[in-house]
Amino acid sequence: MNNFQQSLFPNNSFIVRCTVTEKTIQQYLHKRIPANYSIEMSKQQLHFEVKINTFDQQQRQTRITKSRERKDGAQLNNKRRRQQFANLQINLAFQTQKR
Repeated sequence: MNNFQQSLFPNNSFIVRCTVTEKTIQQYLHKRIPANYSIEMSKQQLHFEVKINTFDQQQRQTRITKSRERKDGAQLNNKRRRQQFANLQINLAFQTQKR
């Protein structure tokens, strides 16, 4: 049985406290250790505290989004420039034909 408890902090990071029982660990280990190994554990519960900072992930996502927007904008500008250049060449071609 896993018990989870979350604490939220002002800077968007949070701590997850969980109590993991022997059975949970055995189930986890049995999936990863070959059957011919035996698992021995003491009968006490283990406590873990994991601090997860969500702010960094949000910042990273924002940076990725901004760089994508810049890239899209640059591609759009390049397309626009190529189109303008093509139009200019067409206009010049028409002008030279008229003369």
